[in-house]
This record gives sequence, C-alpha cells and structure tokens, in this order.
Amino acid sequence: MSQVYSGKDGYLLINGVEQLKVTKWMLNGSLEMLETTTLEQYQKTFVPGVQEFSGTASLLYYTDESGRNDAATALRKVLRVDGVKDGDIVVLTLRLSSTDSLAHDISIAAYVTSVTFNASVGEVSAADIVFQGSGALYEAALLSTFAGENTPTIVPQNNNFIDTLKLAVSKLQQGSPRQVLQTNNTGTSAEWSSNLSLNNLQADGNVTLSASTTIGGNAPLTSVSVINGSSVAVSPFRKLSDYGGDVVNVKDYGAVGNGIVDDTSAIQAALNRVNTLGGGVVYFPPGRYRKADTSPTLLMYSNTTLRGDGDCSVIVHDDLPTNPRKDLLVADNTQNIAFVNFKIEGTVYAHTVETNQSQTLTGFNVVNLRMLGVTIQGVRFMATAFTYARDVIVQECRFVDVLRDGARFTASSNVSIVGNVFYRVADDAIALHSIDPDTNFPVPAGFTSWDNVPPSSGITISGNTFEACQGIKILGAKTALITNNVMRRMLRLPIVIDNTVNLPEGNTPIFCVQIVNNIITDTFYNFNAPTDTGGYAIKIKIRDRSAGALSSQPGYSSDVSPYNWVNNIDAAGKVNVGSWGITVAQNTIATTLPVTGVSTYSDYGYGNLLDRQGGSLGPGFYNPSITSTFFAVDGIYFEGPVRGLVIESNMLSGGGINTSAIVIKGYASSNGLDRASAVVRNNTVTDWPGTGIELNSANSASHYVVLGNWLDLDPLFRHPSHASTNKWTSSSVVYGINVVSGICGVAAYNTVQHMSDIVTDAGAFSWHNNYAIYDPNGTDGLGDEPDCRGIRKILRQVAFNAIIYDGNPLSAAFKEIITVPDIAAISIPTSGTYVKGHVVKNVAGTVVNPGAGQEYYVIGWQRITTGSGHVLNTDWKELRCLTGA
Repeated sequence: MSQVYSGKDGYLLINGVEQLKVTKWMLNGSLEMLETTTLEQYQKTFVPGVQEFSGTASLLYYTDESGRNDAATALRKVLRVDGVKDGDIVVLTLRLSSTDSLAHDISIAAYVTSVTFNASVGEVSAADIVFQGSGALYEAALLSTFAGENTPTIVPQNNNFIDTLKLAVSKLQQGSPRQVLQTNNTGTSAEWSSNLSLNNLQADGNVTLSASTTIGGNAPLTSVSVINGSSVAVSPFRKLSDYGGDVVNVKDYGAVGNGIVDDTSAIQAALNRVNTLGGGVVYFPPGRYRKADTSPTLLMYSNTTLRGDGDCSVIVHDDLPTNPRKDLLVADNTQNIAFVNFKIEGTVYAHTVETNQSQTLTGFNVVNLRMLGVTIQGVRFMATAFTYARDVIVQECRFVDVLRDGARFTASSNVSIVGNVFYRVADDAIALHSIDPDTNFPVPAGFTSWDNVPPSSGITISGNTFEACQGIKILGAKTALITNNVMRRMLRLPIVIDNTVNLPEGNTPIFCVQIVNNIITDTFYNFNAPTDTGGYAIKIKIRDRSAGALSSQPGYSSDVSPYNWVNNIDAAGKVNVGSWGITVAQNTIATTLPVTGVSTYSDYGYGNLLDRQGGSLGPGFYNPSITSTFFAVDGIYFEGPVRGLVIESNMLSGGGINTSAIVIKGYASSNGLDRASAVVRNNTVTDWPGTGIELNSANSASHYVVLGNWLDLDPLFRHPSHASTNKWTSSSVVYGINVVSGICGVAAYNTVQHMSDIVTDAGAFSWHNNYAIYDPNGTDGLGDEPDCRGIRKILRQVAFNAIIYDGNPLSAAFKEIITVPDIAAISIPTSGTYVKGHVVKNVAGTVVNPGAGQEYYVIGWQRITTGSGHVLNTDWKELRCLTGA
C-alpha cells in the first residue's frame, strides 16, 4: 500500500535544548558541479563539487528551559539581539509523518539568517525564519519509531564489527541522567550504560558511547535497543570510516584524560583500530592522558598519525626509577608515521636519577617519519631514539628539560631537523650517528652486517634555537649541513663532528660537511665535569688515517679513490683515508655575558641549569658558581687528516684567556698527507686573549693557506700580561698565528693587533703583504721590544707591514692611525712613521747612469731606521739593479 506523507511538528534546538516547534518548513539542497571538460572532448563533463542546504521554517509554541513561555526570551534566543557570535548555531529537526505511523527526520546544523517575528492578541506567537545550513545533514534516515512511541530497534548495516556507536540524540527526557541500552551480541544479551545528561550533549546534538569497554571485544552487533522508554531517536549504524573516515578519538575507546587514570589500554585500542582500518589518525582531544610506568609500551603501526590540539593535549609518561624500563611508544618496522601537535610530559622534575630510565618515542627501521609541532618536556631519558630511519622531518617541535638526548637518530639518512626549540637538554640536543657491527642492534632485513648498511647521510639541521643544551653531535657525518641555528649558553660542546669515539657509533669516514651561518654565544667550560678537558664552540675530530689500517693497504701511505664508505674504520684491516670537503664558514661565536659582578648562574636571570655529566655533582638541576674561566672555551677546533678544509668568514669574539679562536691540529704520524689544501681565510677574531690561529701538527706534510684574517686579540687588556699602558710584561703568551716548526703554507694579507707575539715560528711559510698595527714607541719595532705598545714581538724573518697607531691609552688620540705605509711610490716617502726594514717599491722606472757600465734602475727604497725622518742614506737606502749598460 502506498504511503501518504504530511508535515509533523519538528523542533529547533539551541545549545542542545528544544526551544521552538517547527510547523511548516521547506528545505533546499543544491550541488555545485565542477566542469572537467578537456580540449579533446566535444561534450561537457562534470564531477560533484560543494553541496549546500538552506530553507525556511515557521516556528511556534515557544518554551524555555524552565517551561515558561514568553516572547522576550524567544526574541533573545532567535533574533540574537545581543549580537551574533561564531557559536550561534542551532539544530533544526524537520519531521514528516506517514500513514504507517513512522517518523521521518531530517536534522541540520544551521545559522538563522532572517527572522520575522509576529504576535497578535489571542494568537500564538510565531516566527518565520530563513536558515543557512552548515555542513552535511545529520540524519535523513527512516526510524522504526519516533519519540514517545515504541522502543526503537536498529540493525547495523552489513553486520560490520563496530567499536564506536554514535547516537544522534534529538530529545532527552529531563531528570533522566542515565540511559540503559541493551545489545544483542550474536545471541547473547549484555547491558551497558552511559551518563547521557544534558551536559553530555555537543553543539550538534551528538553523544558518543564507547562499545569497546562496555560490550567488550569486537563482536558484531546485531541490534541495539533503548529500553527505559525515554525519548531518544537513533539513526542507523554505519562503519567508522563513514564518519570522516580515518580519525579515531582516544576517548571513544575509554580514555579519560584526567592525568590520573591509566589510559594506556584505551590509547592502544585506538592505535589498533587505526591499524585495522589500514591507517589514519589517533586523535587526542584536550586532556592529560596518563601512561602508567608499569603499563606496556604503546605499539604504533604503519600509516598512523598521533595528533592533538597543541600543548593542551598531553600524554603523561609516568617514568619512575623504582620500576624496570617501559618506553612510552615504539614504532619498529613501520612506514608513513607522524606525531603532530601534542605534548609529552615526563617525570624529571621529581626524579633526576639515571636509574630504570624509559625512552619516549622510539623505533627501528622506520621510513617516512614526521614530527610536527610536538612538545616533549621533562623526560628522564631519550626524548626520541630511532635507529635506521629514512626520510625524517622534525619541525617546529620543542624539547624542554630532557635529561638525555633530544632528537636522536642513529644510522639514519635524509634527516631534516628544522625550526625546533631545544631548552635545557642535558645530553646531545641533536644526535645523529652512524653505526657499525659492534652494535647490539639487529641487522636490517636484506643485509648481512651493519658494515653493509649505507651510513648516515643527507642530514640537514637548520633554523633551530638551542638554549642551555649540549648542542649538535654527529658521529660519522656524511653530506651534512648545519646552518642558521642560534645557540645560547651552551654546555661545553655546541657543535661536534667526530669519528674517534671508539663506540659502536660513528666509526665512519667523514666528508662533505658544511657548518655555516650559525650563531653561538656564551659556551660553558665543563662546569660539572672536572675530569674532562677542553671545551669548544665547534669541534671536528677525525680518526688518524693509520688507525686500524695495515701498512700494506691503500690509505696507509697513499691516497685511495673513491673515498671509503664503510661503517667500521676502527676494525683491523679497514681502510681509512681521513676526511674530505669540510667547510666551517660565516659562523658567529661570542661571549656576551660578564664573569664579574655575578656570583652564580641564576644571577643572569636564566634560572638553573640541567646537566647529566658525572663527577661529584651527578645529574640534576644546578646553579653553578661563575668563575673567570666559566666561558673559557676554544672557538673552532679541527683535528685529524683532511683534504679540502675551509674555515672562512667566521666572527669570533670574547674568548677566554689563553684559549684559541681557531685550531687546526694533526697527529704525530707519517702515513701520508695530514692536511692538504687547508684554507683559513677572512676570519675576524676580536677580544680573544689567547691564540688567534693555531696551526699545530707534527706532520711536515701539512699545507695551509692563511689569507685575509683580522686578529685583534686583546683590545680590552684582559690578559694579565697586558699592562694598562698597552705594553706587554712578557712575550710568548698571546699569539696571532701559532705555527709549529716544519709545516708549510702561505700567509698573506692578514692584519694583527694587540698581542704579545705575531707568530711563534716562521715555519716553512711564505709571508706576503701582512700588516701589523702597533706603536713602536721609540724602539726599532722589531724583535722582542718590551716598550712597544700593542704588539711586543715581531720576528725579523717574517715580513709584516707596520701600520702605526697611537698606542698610548692616556692619549686623546688612542688607537687613531698615524701612518699607513706606502707599498709602492714614484719617489722616496717624505712623511709618516716607518719601521726599520720596510720596503717601498719604485713604480716610476727611474734609470740612473753615472757612467759607462754603471747604469742602474732604482727599484725601491728600504727603511734603515724606525721613525718619521726621511733622509736618503740616513733613514732610507736606495735599492738598485744594474742594467749592464
């Protein structure tokens, strides 16, 4: 028999509460079509585009929450006389009835865009509205009954395994906070309940019930009934993928999110569900989700994203030293995984001991890993620890108060760590290491040994901010770029490249590494590690070429090509050819904090430090005392064999007393070239009262180019041997260029100022057009002159052009340049102060012929005194060359 349909009272809900009856309505649906016709087609083709719903309705029978009926409140509810807000969305339920007594509902979230309100004496007040739908229709389904009639029974579509039930609640009986639902679960009845008070309603009228903790398991649901007679309309069940597809809310699986209840099993259930779907998002709404210390480690699967709503979505990692290690999450043998926009909190503020530490995010053999907008704070062990990961992006994350490493990836390639913040990471903030067969890690599938696995390469570390951390450490670096990072108040070692540590990590030849455009300020000198020696802003250390190699093998005393690509050069018989292609350029290294006027670190206003170094202090939060050597670290330090080393255009300032700004050091070995084509050029070193450039090697087969550097080492008289008169009480304490005897190279166009000695040894260097700024102060200005101001000792065999300045600190013209010496002229100089031995080239081509066979060229003039006189044969002598005519 055919059915006849007519309108039936619907209703309008505001904030989840029925406000007005809907008596007459019209609903319009439209669909934009997107044309896909191509030039080769002769008929238009389309695909569906954006769908839209709108309509009109008449509203009657107003009542408020207390049952009152007054027009004024209705005006406020519908007309919004107090202004329109983003949250002013209503739910309209439009209802039909038919001769079979079934109700047919259409529900839609909408904004009321037009209202005509009318009231007449003796008539019911009414409003005609125009509404614009927002989003899809909530339901357009046939119900087996409607509110107030028989109990509805709904059969799920296709008998799917359903672990989340969504009930579209259209009316909820007042005073009935509990709704008892009965399920028929493959013939077995089970009861489950949920608090469905009015406060549970969302803006769209939906309430979510979790079946995973109430029905149990994933058994197919054949029916669900409302058995207490309350007015609830239930829409047909659908698969989870029908509800926005692949987003799984951990609260749908029983997670409480109060920071007290252990939510581990609920989170794992959500992870399992996404895995069953073939991938998707595990969503953490705002809350604190606790993973108890004794609960099992969470297992993550491929094609899974963990996502939250920023730092208000917190996973609490309850890592206690009293229980055995249970890491927070492991993602072994996965691909396409992501951690997005949530926070992890650990227990380091209560437990700084390194006992039974648990790692945070870990994994082995991971491909395509992303960390975006994640905060990891207060954890006692590694914040991340992934091995053999490929195609990794860590971006816009925060690592705060981490007792061990921050972003750690071993044997990993194509790793980009960009735009992150690292604050008080007590071990390496970023650790990227190669790995060799000495490790206990299982060998990846398809390889017989770690010696066959391609080593770490394709590394980019850029745009990160580091504060009070131990910086970047790469053991066994290949094709690595470290650039545009800002590092402040760093613990000991801001940037380290190394392959000499003799661990099962980093034993790989290093080449193609660039460290450029970084800012490093206020590096600490091992305040909590008294047994360690030295501290460096940038340290690169390369294994000796002969280590592990047999004398009969290539690489011991001759070069080999191509460069070694093995992972284990510390093993006997392995060929080690040293390093190649290392660039350290355009970095700024400076000390900006004073060591006087403060007692402890907190006096700077930065609180305490977190450190895990050993010694008597142990790991923990500290407020160390400030001493004169607190920032006494070297600047750029390179040690070991290399071909193609460039250190250029760096700026270094504020170094510690008796430290070195730039150090290149070799080993006492004779196994071939130690450093070939090492170039140190265009660096600016100021206020560094130790050594400007130290070239220290026992191997005579080292070749350098030292070009265009500016070295002003003690302009502020900080060194104890530099008196307030600008004189030096002793020599051999502050060096411009410290050259060990036997090495060779070229030094040209360097400028030096304020140091006790320009060079220590002329070595086998060729010195050209270098400049020294100082005040001879009545002396020859050569050799060891205690009365010289600014510079005390200039080796006579090293040709430096003297730029004379006013070196008296009591003079009003202190540091003003008096004379810049001529290098070439057309006649003998007639003004200025010159130092003995200076040569001026004659460019005029003067020829003098005093008689037959005596003709000569005047090729220049040499200074024979130090001073401002300019009398030929008294102050200058003529340099001649016979022509033979």
